[in-house]
Amino acid sequence: MPFMMKIDNSKLEGLDVMPAGLYKVRLLGFKPKYSKPKGDGSQPSLNLNAQMEVMDNANPELNGRKVFEGLNQNAGWVLQDFAHAFGFPLETDGTSSWLPGMWDGDASDAASLVYKGPMLGQIAEVELAIDSYQGKENNKIGRYLCRVPECATKFPTITHSLNLLKKG
Repeated sequence: MPFMMKIDNSKLEGLDVMPAGLYKVRLLGFKPKYSKPKGDGSQPSLNLNAQMEVMDNANPELNGRKVFEGLNQNAGWVLQDFAHAFGFPLETDGTSSWLPGMWDGDASDAASLVYKGPMLGQIAEVELAIDSYQGKENNKIGRYLCRVPECATKFPTITHSLNLLKKG
């Protein structure tokens, strides 16, 4: 017999934003997706769409809450901060750099890509900020805290971003 799937209207609003501040997060994985073509003939870039969850928070109601980060392949400084927050430098061949580990799947089909690397399950500390988009508040990562031992000595040319939400 046919039936309707009902949702309580109070659930349509989504979760309240988490308070701004420092949070420990665990990397659950990525859901890669290519950006929309610009119409200028250039190749779309890849958004890695990192998925993390809050853990060990003083407020137990926040534990398990999801945190998302787009991580576009063309924003190398953010990828670098992201990897360092999980305790890993980017890997490099001297010309290009990439997140540590490998990807399985068909590079032409972003949805088939699966990350196989050492950052999975690792813990980072991030500063969550409250941002606004189309009149609705949401959480964004304001900065990543570096966990690479002796980072400033090993990588003297790296300056980690202190505010990823700079506008204008």
